[in-house]
Amino acid sequence: MFKNKNSQRGDTIVEVLLAMAVIGMVLGAAFGIANRSVAIGRSAQERTEALKIAESQVELLKTLYPSSSTMQGRLPSEPFCIDVSTSSDADATDAACTNTNGFGVSGLYSIAITKPVDDLDATEDPVKISITWERLGAGQASLADRLDEVVLYYKLGIL
Repeated sequence: MFKNKNSQRGDTIVEVLLAMAVIGMVLGAAFGIANRSVAIGRSAQERTEALKIAESQVELLKTLYPSSSTMQGRLPSEPFCIDVSTSSDADATDAACTNTNGFGVSGLYSIAITKPVDDLDATEDPVKISITWERLGAGQASLADRLDEVVLYYKLGIL
């Protein structure tokens, strides 16, 4: 039958270990790239949800502000939001403002609408609508480093 010659003995253990190391490095790099891609996608989803919440607050503000004496009477040091379920304003520390869910996890987003300091009736300078949330992968960083934010400015009376 067949006789093995010395030149046809197969792979050595060093060659097998080297091939396994190369395969391991390729798989590790692929896992890292896939993980980063998922994190970027999740970050984009969170930002999109926050933007939708901010846009809904702008629409509610356009509709309700002209007829709401409580919104008009708020000071710049009193941030608020508009509770979607009651169509009324609430303090920024209220559960309606701090426990907002977009399309995802409940309590992820916090809303604060702030009037400009130099214009109490908010007709000259725009109001600031900010949505904050704790971003994905923040870990044990300080609170300021863990938060992400979307800010919109809206000048009342402008369509």
